Amino acid sequence: MLITVYQSMFGKKKEPTALDRYEDPLSGFSSTDLKRGIWYVEHRELLKKIFMISFILFDVGFLGYALWGWGSYMIVGYTQDKQNEARSVAGFQNYAVQQTRYEASDLTFALPEVFQSADDVYDFVIDVDNPNERWVARVRYQFTYNGGVTEEREAILMPGVHQPIVVFGVHEVTRPSAVRFQPLSIEWRSIDPHVVFDIQDYLEKRNQFAVSDVSFTRAGDADIGGDRVTFTLANTSVFSYWDPQFFVELKDGQKRQGIAQVTIDQLLKQSVRPVDIRLFGPNLFVTDVTLYPTINFFDQDVFME
Repeated sequence: MLITVYQSMFGKKKEPTALDRYEDPLSGFSSTDLKRGIWYVEHRELLKKIFMISFILFDVGFLGYALWGWGSYMIVGYTQDKQNEARSVAGFQNYAVQQTRYEASDLTFALPEVFQSADDVYDFVIDVDNPNERWVARVRYQFTYNGGVTEEREAILMPGVHQPIVVFGVHEVTRPSAVRFQPLSIEWRSIDPHVVFDIQDYLEKRNQFAVSDVSFTRAGDADIGGDRVTFTLANTSVFSYWDPQFFVELKDGQKRQGIAQVTIDQLLKQSVRPVDIRLFGPNLFVTDVTLYPTINFFDQDVFME
C-alpha cells in the first residue's frame, strides 16, 4: 500500500534515451557536446545572419560617428584650431629678433685721416663707434697707404663708445696718400649681467673726467721748444686710477687739428691735475681739447682701490 502511494505521487522515473546515453568511445565526445553540435548546425544560418546584421549596424554606427566628428571639426573645430595656433604663435618670442640681442653688432668706422705731428712724421687716425650695450671689442688694426703700411696696434672699445683710434709716429718724407684702414681682428667679450647689470650706469660712474682752463702758446711767442697746450684735468669720480691713458683731440673751433696721447700717473679720486703737451706739427692753433679715455673700465687692475 505504501509503495502504491509513492508511485502515484511522484510518477514513474523517466528512462534515458539512446542519445542521452551516447558517448564517443574514442574521444570522450559526450551527449551534451553532441546536442550542442546539432543545435549549431540547425541554427547556423540564423547565427550567420545575426552576425552580419550586427557587423553592418556597427559599421554604419562607426561611419556615422566618424562623419559627425569630421563635420563638427570642419564647422567648429578647424576655426578654433586656427585661433589657438595664432594665439600660440603670438605668445612665443620672436627668436630671430631675440638672437640679435645675444650677438654683437658690427663696429662702424669713419674715414681715415692723417695729421703731421713733426717734420716727416705723421699720425694716422680713424673714428670708431661701438653700438653694443654689453659688448667690449678688442681691435687689432693697421693703416695702409701708397708705398707703405703702419705697424699693428690694438685698441679696447667700451660698450657704446665713440672715440678715435690711432697709429702715432709714422716716418715718411712725403705726406701719405690713399690711406686705408685695415682691421686685422676683432674679438668680442660680453659683459655678464650677473656681474654688471646696468652697463651705462657702471661706465658713467667711472668715466667722469672733465677738462678746463685750456691754453695754447706758440713756440715763437714764448721761446719754447714746440707749441704748447695746457689744461686742467679733473677726476670727479670716486675711483682712483694707477696710470690712465687718454687720447687728446686738439681742435681749432670744431675742426680737428690732430691727436695727442697722455698718461697720468696715479690719478686720484676727486682730484685735479695740470696737463702740459708739446706739439711740433706745422701751423697748429688749438682753442679746445676733448678727452677720450682709453681705459678698460672692466679691468679691476686699473683701479687703485
